[in-house]
Amino acid sequence: MICEEQSMCMRVAIPVLLAAGFFSAACPGQQAELQERPQAPRVVGEVAVDEVIAGRQVALVLVKDFMRFQSAASHPAVEFERYMPVIDEQQVVLGRWVTAVDDEGHGHPVSVVSSTEDSAGNLIQKYRVGAVTSDSPVLVATTTLVARRERKPPQGRYPIARAGDYPPEVREYLRASEMIVLDHELVRAEAETLLKRSGGDVLKIVTLMAERARARQYLPKQGLAEMGTMPLSAFVLKYGGSCCSSAVSAVAVLRTLGIPAQVTYCPAAFVHGITRLYLNGYGWIRMDTTSGNGRYPLVQEVRDLGYLRLYDLPMEMEYAQANFAWPYQHQNLHGRKSHLFSLDGHALEGVKQVQADAPEGALPYVMEPFRHLEPGSWNKVLGGVPVAGAWTEWNRLVARSRAAVKERCLGVFAQMAAELDVDDYVREAQRSVYGERRVSTIRSGSSLALKPKAFSRLSIHPLTLSPSTVPVTRSAPMSCAAAASMTMGLGA
Repeated sequence: MICEEQSMCMRVAIPVLLAAGFFSAACPGQQAELQERPQAPRVVGEVAVDEVIAGRQVALVLVKDFMRFQSAASHPAVEFERYMPVIDEQQVVLGRWVTAVDDEGHGHPVSVVSSTEDSAGNLIQKYRVGAVTSDSPVLVATTTLVARRERKPPQGRYPIARAGDYPPEVREYLRASEMIVLDHELVRAEAETLLKRSGGDVLKIVTLMAERARARQYLPKQGLAEMGTMPLSAFVLKYGGSCCSSAVSAVAVLRTLGIPAQVTYCPAAFVHGITRLYLNGYGWIRMDTTSGNGRYPLVQEVRDLGYLRLYDLPMEMEYAQANFAWPYQHQNLHGRKSHLFSLDGHALEGVKQVQADAPEGALPYVMEPFRHLEPGSWNKVLGGVPVAGAWTEWNRLVARSRAAVKERCLGVFAQMAAELDVDDYVREAQRSVYGERRVSTIRSGSSLALKPKAFSRLSIHPLTLSPSTVPVTRSAPMSCAAAASMTMGLGA
């Protein structure tokens, strides 16, 4: 399934390329180019937080997700799962670009072989990277262009509702789990303090929680001997913690108070864990409960518009205490041991995640052109557009965006983008993936490609490697073929 700039390649590509759907595979005769270095994106348009919150603008955000792995042996392909930004009443994905490049600069064929939805509405993608050898680590980078709208923060008084008054799908986020431990004296004491000081008003509770979180220590060095002797929810209240562990603690306190809450994640240089809670009569709101940096409301400055939702932790993921950190890096819905690189359902034990080298005691950040960890994420607010025309039909955009993702589209979802007039934002997204020169060739109607690795040792050719045996359902309202036929002025 292909979209956008692949449509230009289709005009001269052999049918096998269309069947394989490899994003990084090249048109015949154009396989001599190494990938140009991706470029740090530039701001495209003006955006104002108050305009977005008032519903007069939609923010356009570029999001990147990174996974780096190395194999101890050669494999025809390697598969793994990653989440992508949530698509719902708050945000839609307008396009996604996926590249797989090893440390020697060679491109590998990469495709999306399946897209499934979990109980929390997250879209889980399974990627397949072809022609993997033991020579060099491979970095898979997924770039998404996301449109996000905000709501006016709730005003007035919101008393804690009775459990039976919450919607059934929300009610489950009231209960305890292996991860969210409620039965501890420190958790109960914190809940009682907040209840007494707030008078039972949820908005006052979250304001107090942010204030009290700021007084705790981020990544505390003291109390480590007690780690494991008490639940994480209690440890953070006593000593402080990371963003994700702080969110676990806040969720435990909120559920103890009778307020549905869950851990959710935003793109930062890593994966930033925050807290999501439900107000009856309003819906879900988010706050940052990180020790040393509590914030409510979450969006206060332009940069905060980049903290869109990557992944809302479903109840099924709470089966183990440690599952709060880095979902789909250490664990998935089926257990920590099951989250392995695989091929056709069989685990590949010799394939492991790897990170960049770093000084002892430092996190292994990759600094250029995007400061990030691998695995990790990154965001950039590119600007905003007025809410007019097709932007006023948000439910229709949601349906089209989800259909394009489930159809395994790569590139810009051109049918949507043509209606929304976001050409400049699309070009900046492409520039961040391919570099300046590649984008100019796309605009002129040609298509450069990554230099493929030598495949002789694997006795396969990149264009004959089938990306999936899973049949593709074409009942969605927009097919990739239809999207691919729209050039958006990027080429003849």
